Amino acid sequence: MVWYTISNHMSITQRFGQFLKDIGHSCYDMELYRRVRTRPLAAAFGYFTAFSLLVSLLMLGLLAPNLVVMLRDARQYVDTRLPMGAFVQLKSSEMRTNLSQPYNFGSDKMPVMLDTNVNGLSFPENVKFFSGVLVGRDAVFVKQSANETRTYSFKGMKDFLLSREDAAGWLGRYGALAVIGLSGFFFIAYFLASLIGTAIFVVAASVVSLLLGLLWRVRLTYAQWLAVGFHAVTLPIILDGLFGALNLNISFAFTLIFYMFAVAVIADERSHPVAAGPVSAEERVPAPGASPAEQPPAATKRPSAARKPAKPRTRRKRPPEGPASPPAAPPEGPPSP
Repeated sequence: MVWYTISNHMSITQRFGQFLKDIGHSCYDMELYRRVRTRPLAAAFGYFTAFSLLVSLLMLGLLAPNLVVMLRDARQYVDTRLPMGAFVQLKSSEMRTNLSQPYNFGSDKMPVMLDTNVNGLSFPENVKFFSGVLVGRDAVFVKQSANETRTYSFKGMKDFLLSREDAAGWLGRYGALAVIGLSGFFFIAYFLASLIGTAIFVVAASVVSLLLGLLWRVRLTYAQWLAVGFHAVTLPIILDGLFGALNLNISFAFTLIFYMFAVAVIADERSHPVAAGPVSAEERVPAPGASPAEQPPAATKRPSAARKPAKPRTRRKRPPEGPASPPAAPPEGPPSP
C-alpha cells in the first residue's frame, strides 16, 4: 500500500505536506535515507508513484493551455480563412479537393501543404521546405529533415468527405471534448511511461549499487537499495525537466546524479549503520582517505561470561579411634635351647 495513504493518524493536508517535505529531503538529506533503509519497500514505491503522478500533473498543466490555444486557432482558421464550400475528399485511395493548390494549412514553422498534383509515392525534389507535411494525391509525406522522409500511402484507407461546414460544426460540438480526451490520454500515457521507464532504471541501477556496497563491506539488501533508488531519482528527474526547459542536453547527467546518491548512502551506512545484523571489526574496513570522524567506531569486546565460584573442598573425616587391641600372643612351641 502507498505510504502516504495508509497513515490514518494524518489528515490529507498533513500527508501532502509530508510528501512535499520528502521530495525536498530526497534531494540532499541523508537522515531521510536512513529512515528509507529501515522502512518497507512498499513505502518507497508509494513515494515514487506519488512523485510520478505529481510530475505528470505538472506536465499536463503545461500541455493543456497549448491544446486550448490550438482549438481556438483551428476554429478561427476555419471561420476566416477557408472559403465557403471548400472540401477535401478521399475517394478510391486518391485525395481530391476544390481548394487552390498548393494550399498551406499550417504555419511557417510547421507547414502542412495540400497539393494533389504530386503523384506517386516519391517525395518531390522541388519542394523547398525542409520539414513539414505534404498531402499529395496518393500519399502523405512527412519530411523530418533534409535526409529523412516518411511516406504513408492512402491505399486501403476508407473514403471520406470533409467540408468547411462539417469542420466548423465538428469543432463547435466536439472541440472541447477533444481537448479533454487528448489531455487525459497524454496524462495517462506520460504517467505510465515515466513510471515504468524509471522503475526499470531503478531495478537495473540498484544491482550496480548492491555490488558497490558489497565491495565496501556494506550490508544492505537489494530491497533496501531499491528503496533508496526510488528516492534517489527525485533530483535527477527535477534537473532533467529543468535542462529540457532550458534546451540543455547533458549526457549521462541522470545516471551520474543517481550514483552520487548511491555513494553517499554507502558512506553514510558505514558511519551510521542501519543494516540488520552485527558487523565485525574486520568487516568495517575504513575507507581510504576517510577522516577519523567518518571511520566507524572500533568494535568492543564482548564481556566474557562470569565464571561460577568453585565449590570449597571438604576434607574427608576419619572414623573415631577406639581402644588399642592387645598384641598378638606368640605362637606356642618348644623353648629354644
